[in-house]
Amino acid sequence: MTVYFYKMTDDKRKLNKTLNENEKIVKNIVLLDVANINIMDCVLSSNISDEYNYCYIPSIKRYYFAQTTDILSNNRKRLHFETDYLMTYKNLIENSNLHFVKSSNPIGDKITFDTRNKISRKTYNLNNPFLDSYSDVLVSIKGV
Repeated sequence: MTVYFYKMTDDKRKLNKTLNENEKIVKNIVLLDVANINIMDCVLSSNISDEYNYCYIPSIKRYYFAQTTDILSNNRKRLHFETDYLMTYKNLIENSNLHFVKSSNPIGDKITFDTRNKISRKTYNLNNPFLDSYSDVLVSIKGV
């Protein structure tokens, strides 16, 4: 399977990753397990630098974060791929009609969203945030 490898230094949360086509490396891989297309392990038959930490697989039209897990014999590497959902579904995200709301701190198992741009104040149950609405997108960034 053909894979395009890139050096990616952008934040994983950035939608439009900067991928330098001039530094792209094209390699063939052998997949070890295809039970889950979102998380895969493979063997790269030729060695590349660990700086190439991002890839695109054109045959399945998906972007992945790539990490070396093992160095194998004969200059081979075992790689672990995790889907980059933002880039994989970039066109859907960019063409969606969504609104984002800022949240307050959760109290118990409830979280209340602030009024913004004439969007009414809403409270969601953290155990099932999609119970009441299918048109809202809840965004969360975990702090350190």
